[in-house]
Parts: sequence; structure tokens; C-alpha cells
Amino acid sequence: MLAFALCCVAAHLALDLLDARQADAILTYWEGHLNELETGA
Repeated sequence: MLAFALCCVAAHLALDLLDARQADAILTYWEGHLNELETGA
């Protein structure tokens, strides 16, 4: 799941849809909540 998040955020960053601060915030959130995101809890 984290690999998907990285690819998705990297693509949006490359397309200038996100800036570096937003990308960092998204990846930090996903990393911190990985278990919840994978189990749907």
C-alpha cells in the first residue's frame, strides 16, 4: 500500500498538482496510519 502511495504522490508532484510540502504531509500521514488504511479499521 505504501508503494502505491509513493507512486501516486510522485506522479502528482511531477505533474505540479502538489508541492513538496503537500507531498510530504500526505506520505507522512499514510506512513503513520498504514495499519488502519490496510485493514479498513
